[in-house]
Amino acid sequence: MTACLSWALENPNAQKEREAFAQFGQDIPDSLWPPDFIAGAWAWFSAFWELSSDRQVGMGVGPIQYSSIRLYTSGWPPDETTLFTRCIRAMDRVYLDHANSDGKPKEFSREMFRGAFSGK
Repeated sequence: MTACLSWALENPNAQKEREAFAQFGQDIPDSLWPPDFIAGAWAWFSAFWELSSDRQVGMGVGPIQYSSIRLYTSGWPPDETTLFTRCIRAMDRVYLDHANSDGKPKEFSREMFRGAFSGK
């Protein structure tokens, strides 16, 4: 899932670019297609964006609050909670590295990437 998130952060305009190539009858470069998702991973990818709305933004973009993850997984089996938490934290590291890479806070949202994963 981190590869998909990293690709999405680096290619927020991929859908528009694919459409432009198609409009002019050109082959779409492979780099404009996202990596394949693991079956069933889309729900957790979506959960990452939901949980991202709970992060603090100040001098830079902060991590997702642990309490938010715990609340989200309330009632889940312990093994699934642990795996989910690890996945969210791994995606959060990718997000934070990208968001804070130039020292200026950036805000990303799910809406920026709507359509990026469609159409392959």
